Amino acid sequence: HLVLRLCGGKPVILFYPAGGGEEGKETPFEMTLQLPSKFCKLSSVWPAPTHTHKDSHFDSLTWSGDVKPGGEMSIAGSSSSASYIFYEFDIDPKADESRVLTAFNPLDINASESSCVFAVASDQVVSFVDKALAILNLTTKERTDMITYWLPHLNQAAKEAPAVKVQFLFERYDKALPLIVSPKPDVSLRLFMIFCPCNVDDNHFDDLSALSTGACGIQQHALPLNRSGKSILLEWGGSSVFTH
Repeated sequence: HLVLRLCGGKPVILFYPAGGGEEGKETPFEMTLQLPSKFCKLSSVWPAPTHTHKDSHFDSLTWSGDVKPGGEMSIAGSSSSASYIFYEFDIDPKADESRVLTAFNPLDINASESSCVFAVASDQVVSFVDKALAILNLTTKERTDMITYWLPHLNQAAKEAPAVKVQFLFERYDKALPLIVSPKPDVSLRLFMIFCPCNVDDNHFDDLSALSTGACGIQQHALPLNRSGKSILLEWGGSSVFTH
């Protein structure tokens, strides 16, 4: 069975408004994250949301404030600014609904996303993830932030088996944990990576070319290389899933 050792690890939300060249100009914004109460429980959040709301389906967190062209946010009611919104949540693995974030290749997702599962040689997994982020056109700083957060967890998975199974979730994550942003960004990328150690014959390892070939082709989710004049929403997070 599947047991989550690290659940909902460090999703961070970055928002870059359009008009990045307009020095000092701030854009008012509001964003609401909806956590499905059936299988997700918030464990950490920063900055504190402006307000929260609960109903029969979701625990909702709303932040409102102003964001500078470089992404620095001032949240209403907070005395400090932030580069991004950070949250973590625990997943109840006993809830059937949790499979949307914990299971590889569940039957209820589209073909292209179910194909974004890779078996990577353990000594190559970090460079494999870095290459994936580069294909998605994350900036050097964005890639570095995600890699350095997940590096200890990827290394731990790599120690436990000759390969690491990696899956990138896009629409599936967005559907499970809706995020409503105003003004609506021109481009949005919400990335959630799940991974676990696995025993795979080395003849079946995926190399870097697998990221841009076949049914997956993660480049279809890539941010634009030239972000000038576009408002961009980027979110990254993940979860390590271990079998016992």
